[in-house]
Amino acid sequence: MRHRELVKEAASLGLSVSGLSSTPYNIAVGGTDYYSLADNFGTYVNTANAGSYPYYASALGYIPENPWNNSSSVVGSSFTQNQPAYNGVSETNIVAGGGGLSSQASCQGYQESDGSCSQALSGYPQPAYQTGFQQETPVRSVPDVSLLSANGFYGASWIFCSDSTVDAQGGVYTDCQTDANGQLLSDTPIGLIGGTSAAAPAFAGMLAMISQSQGGARLGQADTVLYNLAQDYNRVRAAQVNTSAPSMMSPSAITRSTAPAVR
Repeated sequence: MRHRELVKEAASLGLSVSGLSSTPYNIAVGGTDYYSLADNFGTYVNTANAGSYPYYASALGYIPENPWNNSSSVVGSSFTQNQPAYNGVSETNIVAGGGGLSSQASCQGYQESDGSCSQALSGYPQPAYQTGFQQETPVRSVPDVSLLSANGFYGASWIFCSDSTVDAQGGVYTDCQTDANGQLLSDTPIGLIGGTSAAAPAFAGMLAMISQSQGGARLGQADTVLYNLAQDYNRVRAAQVNTSAPSMMSPSAITRSTAPAVR
């Protein structure tokens, strides 16, 4: 299947957010990536032991996070500085994280006999857990949290290991094969995955571990706790440094993620 059949080259329906993630009953998970790795890999990763066990020990420290955006080869502090990324046949893509305000989701009037709304649709109202945390808006905004969504574009990705995988030729292989010392074999395949399709289930797994630690207790809408944690964190940080602190839940707000679009 050709690349163009898998990924849209340009957005065409205007600004919008996911109708599912923007409901007040869901946790919207956005995506981040590590732009710094592309030109400064050695600053953040110990290349001397990057290929040696234990692999988690290769990071030298925190790596600055940015919005996940494979659609731009250059991502600046303003959308006007962004440059589209092209593949080998000069195609663009819209592979990137998103966010914004809910719209076209709620009927504030009454439903007509044909199912339409008696007035223009509006977004989901801003839920109580977002009130006072960010700039006041009358509607729900997303995402709530962001997690690594890198898929290799800037040199980072989620890694997964599969067992007894059947390839296109019918052969069977197993990922991440190691020797007796835990060292990956030089010719072993390693599974790579990214996008918010990886970030969302990863965050769900974190919540599952929290539930498990509480004896399987139901968590309900965890946004009510997450936003309170962020507010408490920011108040403590502001008191410690006597100045405004960066938001715990918006580490990637310094850049703008854009994608090619057509009218």
